[in-house]
Amino acid sequence: MRARLICLAAVPLLLAACGAGQPGAAAVIDGRTISVAQVDEAAEVICRLSIAQQPGASLPSVEVRGQALAELLLAEVADRVAEAEGITVRTGDVRIFEAQRVELEREFPGLDAETTTDLLETSRRTAAIAEQLGAVETGEEPTATNAAQLRQVGRAELVRLLEASDVELSPRFAASPLAEAARVPAPLSVGASTAPEDTGQDVTLGTRTCA
Repeated sequence: MRARLICLAAVPLLLAACGAGQPGAAAVIDGRTISVAQVDEAAEVICRLSIAQQPGASLPSVEVRGQALAELLLAEVADRVAEAEGITVRTGDVRIFEAQRVELEREFPGLDAETTTDLLETSRRTAAIAEQLGAVETGEEPTATNAAQLRQVGRAELVRLLEASDVELSPRFAASPLAEAARVPAPLSVGASTAPEDTGQDVTLGTRTCA
């Protein structure tokens, strides 16, 4: 992240000098702002989906919010790469269709349907771009067998490009988005009947806890 990344390796007292300067900004990447509100909305979706897939899991909110910001940052980089490299992603490959949207609303009451749909589609698009980028990097033709490996290779390249981008981070996020971007190779997903049973478990981020 050029000179600004140096700040992220400094002691915590210096992080305030490295944060995104715009009020309410979680990050600014190449002049485009990702707001704290966007991160919080995405984090709530990630939290709920993760709890559904891992009942009883404890998910530190700092990690969930870091993953949310990582997904949003990588999406920006992926779109830029796709435009530069002529990579195209078919709408039908990433779209959440109306029947799936209705199912999401039924299984995850309280989640904003538009935010959830947008995040899932964004994650799928980033994964699809990463897969094609991985194919370019390795010279391999994508198949069902090597798709996951190509996505991992492509995502690693997206992370490298993210690190080289002009990015400012709010001090509250420190370096967490980079760590999360590097270790979360799979696209966000949700399947049928994945909603958690009503156990009284707190899965909201209102108190900054996921479980």
